[in-house]
Amino acid sequence: MSGENELLVKRLSEWLGEEGKAFFKENMEKHGTYIPVLEGEKLQNGSTIPHPVHLREGMKVRNFLRSGASTYGLTIFDGVELDDVYVGYIEKAMEFVEEDKDANESD
Repeated sequence: MSGENELLVKRLSEWLGEEGKAFFKENMEKHGTYIPVLEGEKLQNGSTIPHPVHLREGMKVRNFLRSGASTYGLTIFDGVELDDVYVGYIEKAMEFVEEDKDANESD
């Protein structure tokens, strides 16, 4: 991973915080993907409104990556490219978390 990408992964990891990391970790453990379509709010008739993580939390991550890239003077993604790569950034941010946790535990 280039230094530029590493910085963006680190910033994404920090931005996600414990709550965001727990959310994506739970998705992976329960559904096998970071961006499942979850069962959403129940309606009065008993049906549910789907909760597409790609369109909700995924959009927040893509917006962060887009703004983070420009803030830190990094390569700015176009919309199509960002849709193709943002899950990889989530994966790397989650690995980054585990590496930091392992390093802290061994101290």
